[in-house]
Amino acid sequence: MVTTTLILASLCAATAQFPDIGGRLPRIDLPGIENLLKKEDPLTTSLDVADFGLPSLDGWDVGDYKLLTQEDRHGRVWKLQPGHYVVHLRSYCARAGTPGPWAGHGMVHGPWRGSAAELIRNVIQRADLNLEIDTGDVQVLIWALLSRAKPSKLQGGAREAALKLLTQEERRKLDGIGLDFLEDRVMSQLMERFDRALRPLLEAENKLRGMVYKANQPFEELERLAVLPPAKDARGEVPTGRWLWKPEGYAIRYEPRTFAHLTVYVVVPQPFKITRDSKGRIVRLEGPPGYVSEVEYDDSIPGQRCPTDEGLTAYKFKRITLISPTNRATFENVGWTYVGVPKRRRDPLALESIYAWHTTAPWQGGFWSTIERWRDRAERAQQARERFEQARQNAERLDRIMRGDASADDFLDIGHYREGIEAATSGDPSERIKWIAEHHARQNEALLHAINVFESLPDGTEVDTSDRVALPGHRGSQRLVAGTRTW
Repeated sequence: MVTTTLILASLCAATAQFPDIGGRLPRIDLPGIENLLKKEDPLTTSLDVADFGLPSLDGWDVGDYKLLTQEDRHGRVWKLQPGHYVVHLRSYCARAGTPGPWAGHGMVHGPWRGSAAELIRNVIQRADLNLEIDTGDVQVLIWALLSRAKPSKLQGGAREAALKLLTQEERRKLDGIGLDFLEDRVMSQLMERFDRALRPLLEAENKLRGMVYKANQPFEELERLAVLPPAKDARGEVPTGRWLWKPEGYAIRYEPRTFAHLTVYVVVPQPFKITRDSKGRIVRLEGPPGYVSEVEYDDSIPGQRCPTDEGLTAYKFKRITLISPTNRATFENVGWTYVGVPKRRRDPLALESIYAWHTTAPWQGGFWSTIERWRDRAERAQQARERFEQARQNAERLDRIMRGDASADDFLDIGHYREGIEAATSGDPSERIKWIAEHHARQNEALLHAINVFESLPDGTEVDTSDRVALPGHRGSQRLVAGTRTW
């Protein structure tokens, strides 16, 4: 550590004494500086470790959201009962020198990773409880940590934020491993040793260090360097409005406005009641406030075993009844559903969501006349089983499941049932289509509640929006981090 400091000090002194030789800098061996720059980034969370959520819920908007504010918090978290919530958070840029987000930017999230990840999260959480600290100063401090600046050299509001939000031991450690500002000529020589793709980020870090070390530096100048214009022509890997499942028992969705304003939607699923018949088929799904679906199966046609998966049996619907608090609709002799637990596929499971269902056309003619349709549905059922087992392992409850203390039936069969009803009823051309679509949306919530039941989670949860890093679907854009401070 002492050696590194001496190298930095010698470098700065030497740079000032170099003679002007036509703009050329004598070749200098700077292994110490190069090694420091090559160390793990302060924050490394990326799409490579992200949770890509629940694609089957793309486009789902439950509506009727209750606005959360700081005053609703318990400490610095929200304790929420089943319902739909929205909160406007004061967020922070966590990747300087990249394009900022824009409205309509699809986002997912990932775990905190990197050498300073825990420290940055601590700063955000401490700022949640120190409302007298300006969020602009918190942002500058985060930029300083990302650029590996020394807290002792910070100026202005960032210095005050560092004194209040970092412990003495944290400041001492950061001073020991931090970097000084490097002159342009030194940086140009160092950049020759790095991959071309990394150079703009390293140069932006160095410029940020120089700016946070200056007194009275306008925030707007730092923002112009750290937050580039949105790359609106770039294609992302994630559509707008992607829902993500949190193991604490709720779904969350991110909607960025700017780098400093992140709107977050939260659904804590309502409890749903499932009624089955003697064959184990779902005949009634009921959830608040008064949304019910009932089906009657056509037992004149025996259940048909899926040719490609003996774990799935297809049953034809005879009658479907959808009920809302103000409406009722009946559909005769349309659609079918699978019942059962699908087999495992032999091909590897892709890193996707826990569950993915897509609407298919209603059953027509003989059971297997639409062969590609039933094959697709069986394939998705197999994928759902694998995702379910992945979630089970992640929850570290494998022994409980293997003892038979919990079942996947509700989770998987609600998916079969939901897809069958949606496929059979979504083509209604009448004015009923709006409330029927709302009914289908409510059944998405039943799927989420089935996960909660499986995980033995209570109907209610704590929500802490600082426990993940929000990631844009476009790899070149900014990460966002937020606590529970609101606008």
